Amino acid sequence: MFVVRSERGTSMAMLTPSVLLRTIGSLFGLALAAGCVTAGSPGPESIGAFQLGPVCAYESLRFDGSIGTGRLNGCRRDGPETFTLYIHPEDAPINPSSWYAFSLTSDTQTHLDLTLAYAHGRHRYAPHISSDGGQTWRTIDRIEGADTDRASFGLDIAPGTTLISAQPRRNLADRQAWIDGIAAMPGVTRTRYGTSEQGRSLDGLEFGAEDKPALILIGGQHPPEVRGAIAMESFVERLLEDDRLARAFREQFRVVLGPVINPDGIAEGHWRHNSRGVDVNRDWGPFTQAETRSFKDWIDGRVFPIAFLDFHGTWNSVLYTSPDEGEGDRNWFPGAFHASLTEVLGEDAPARVQGHNAGSSVAKNWFHETYAIPTITYEVSDAVPLEAVLSRARLSAEITMRLLLEGPPDQPDDAQDGEIPK
Repeated sequence: MFVVRSERGTSMAMLTPSVLLRTIGSLFGLALAAGCVTAGSPGPESIGAFQLGPVCAYESLRFDGSIGTGRLNGCRRDGPETFTLYIHPEDAPINPSSWYAFSLTSDTQTHLDLTLAYAHGRHRYAPHISSDGGQTWRTIDRIEGADTDRASFGLDIAPGTTLISAQPRRNLADRQAWIDGIAAMPGVTRTRYGTSEQGRSLDGLEFGAEDKPALILIGGQHPPEVRGAIAMESFVERLLEDDRLARAFREQFRVVLGPVINPDGIAEGHWRHNSRGVDVNRDWGPFTQAETRSFKDWIDGRVFPIAFLDFHGTWNSVLYTSPDEGEGDRNWFPGAFHASLTEVLGEDAPARVQGHNAGSSVAKNWFHETYAIPTITYEVSDAVPLEAVLSRARLSAEITMRLLLEGPPDQPDDAQDGEIPK
């Protein structure tokens, strides 16, 4: 057995020799197809030479995919300032969320022409560039071959280190820092409710009134869906503000949050899965994985759920919701939530797709079926500007608080769930 390790830990759990050879072979196959790898391939500085990632070092350049949440599987130098960078998923077949992230360190100011060559996927995410350690990002929109498995773009870089990522990079340390900040706020309780398949901490947060109905929130199931994670954080921060609406909500409801369900996949820069090659959003019900099983065990029999939101990212903003009809006394919530968003955002509001597949193992369906509560998968488009992601998530939190406090829009005043400040 072989173990592949990096600065981030074990990258693919235990790899058998055959799987390891297939992975390396896929990368060399891409290079062979381009006619650049032969039995007598020249050294790494020579044109046409292939280097196996995650680190590719040249005389004045260094590509490094071993950074947290990084993914870079190989490099080929096609010319003095021209490189092909090979991107391979953690396993295949797989959802085409073709994630890449790496740092580029240069000794000089230069222009580079880069091609991202994908195995088992196509280009999806426009390159996000940061030259200040991830504090600010710009997007490269001029891509040749944007809908193919070979996407090319030019990049001017200054001396120093530049981050290149499929989305604004939020590694596991960034997400843990956010958890630390929220956990330090008054009234917030932090619980280590389990460990991931690779032994990373699974941290939960709770706040609001004890022994009250609970709003359940989760995020971080699919590693590349960064905008969903950012939306979840903004949503939670709004619930914790010190205004009359948020205080009234916390006095009458509990909030239970699993902010990073799949820490292994995030740490390793996976396209979709956890460290065992499982889509954890297809494991709610079977509970074969520590990540889903631990969350279920944490809340089971201890809280009284009344609504559930799961934050994701995708091509177009959409709300996948439980249906308006069925068991439960708050089935009106998803429809009212969508209508309220549409009233404010108009054409920018997400679409709504309602339905329930009995026995489906996605989180939305399992929570709806198990607890007879309204459930929403909150999907944020890859193309929504970050400022809009934040503001729309804040608006969504305000709508959630008002609806759960007031009850259905057509409900008489004397039958409301709670008192809400105007």
